[in-house]
Amino acid sequence: MVNQFGDSRWPFIALLGLLASGCASMGEDECRVADWRAIGYEDGVSGIAASHIGERRKACAKHGVTPNFAAYQQGRDEGLREYCTPASGHRLGRKGRPLTAVCPSELQGDFRDAYKSGREIHQAATVVRTTNSKLRRKKRERDEVRSSLTGKTSKIIAPSTSTERRIELLVEIQELTARKNAIESEISKLGVNLDRYREKLAALEHSSVY
Repeated sequence: MVNQFGDSRWPFIALLGLLASGCASMGEDECRVADWRAIGYEDGVSGIAASHIGERRKACAKHGVTPNFAAYQQGRDEGLREYCTPASGHRLGRKGRPLTAVCPSELQGDFRDAYKSGREIHQAATVVRTTNSKLRRKKRERDEVRSSLTGKTSKIIAPSTSTERRIELLVEIQELTARKNAIESEISKLGVNLDRYREKLAALEHSSVY
């Protein structure tokens, strides 16, 4: 970063810009000492829309300070060159972040293609997690039904259970058994789907060039 901005003040300037980019409002001291090129760079490298400078302009106008738009834009352009790379777009897509139109036209195509590739992996991973979560819930439900079946079976053979209650328990056991069979069928289907989704995710990750 020292080479890019040409002096050893860059670490401090970058920090100042980072703090400013994280705040919708800037105080009088921040407005007066702000390095607008550094702030623009931080906005660019973070993929923040150019309209964000408008919030700072309003904040600084209260203190009679006007942002240096030329310096801000120069810094932002430099930051966007780092942000708008295929690797960055792919990371953004894999995290499921929204795609914003901030990249220069000459960089936008590769950035967008990489984003779509990452987004596809994100969506596949989401399906795997969702299916796995459904599978765990169904297994817990099956275990609860099994436990209930065990309890009712013990009661139906207990000497103290009346004939009338045995008849009721028999009906309940039949209903629980049907429910258990249905759940086990769902578990089987979810298991097959989960294996298929995992294979798709692995294939996408393996074929990724980013």
